[in-house]
Amino acid sequence: MSRTPRAVREQARLDRRDQVDNLLARYARTTPAEAERLRALLDVEFAEGDRYRRESGGQQAAVRRAQERLAAAERAIVELEAERDRLARDVELLHDGINQAAREAFAERKMHRAAQDATRQQYEQQLTEQARAHAEQLGVRTRTVNVWAQDARESREEQRRVEALSEVLREQLAAAEAALAERQP
Repeated sequence: MSRTPRAVREQARLDRRDQVDNLLARYARTTPAEAERLRALLDVEFAEGDRYRRESGGQQAAVRRAQERLAAAERAIVELEAERDRLARDVELLHDGINQAAREAFAERKMHRAAQDATRQQYEQQLTEQARAHAEQLGVRTRTVNVWAQDARESREEQRRVEALSEVLREQLAAAEAALAERQP
């Protein structure tokens, strides 16, 4: 079983004290009064040494605890720096994703607007063609009514109906021509 450095130091200290006690015991045989005085002085020194050793042990324990706290704080700092770096990468990826989504949305909006413009032009062209066709039909009807009017001059009743229908057709023709004029650039 191996002993710790502290236990080895403690054993060496106890061995030295035993040696001092042996030397004092021998010295006491030759000069008992001086040996008693020397023993009293050494006991005081031993007591102070023990007290200082205990205080030093407490201070060493406090230093070890402070070193452990410092090591824990340093590990926490390393972990926090790693977390900060990971979060910075995540934020950068998120920022890149948002930028990409914005670019895609802008491109999609541009395509949608182009499609809308093309559809609008197509509808306007169809409306213009329909207005022309309607105006042509109204022109044909007007000519037909004029032919009928000539045929119906003999009959007053028919002439009134033809004139009313002619008036309606003229109004429709005027409205169609106005709509056509609004649509043409």
